[in-house]
Amino acid sequence: MRASTAPNAVRDLVIAATNLVRASPDDIERFRGVAVMDTRKDDVFTAPEAFGPAAAAINQIPGVLERFGELHDRRIALQFIYEFLNRVSEPKFDAESSATLGVTPKRPSASAASSVISATCSASGSALT
Repeated sequence: MRASTAPNAVRDLVIAATNLVRASPDDIERFRGVAVMDTRKDDVFTAPEAFGPAAAAINQIPGVLERFGELHDRRIALQFIYEFLNRVSEPKFDAESSATLGVTPKRPSASAASSVISATCSASGSALT
């Protein structure tokens, strides 16, 4: 898998996670947070088929393995989900505009998913953004 597939793989994962949150009877607040090894909270997001390919694609981003090591791809993939959910008021993802922020966005942004991907890739030193 090439590094250029990482944004698409992460987008697919965020879409799958958003659909899970929307289908849940629980409020979005229950799903927000940080990827800090809370397996009870993380399990809902590691179950979709999109999780494995996204984690693998993240390891292909230049500098990720050197900076974070092989064992952190799952944490990074989870953090993409948590960051997206922290930035939206409703669990909605619109493929045409990258992200629909719902009725009242917590932060002004044209695209929450793009912001998350860009910020995380920038933090890891990736040239993908």
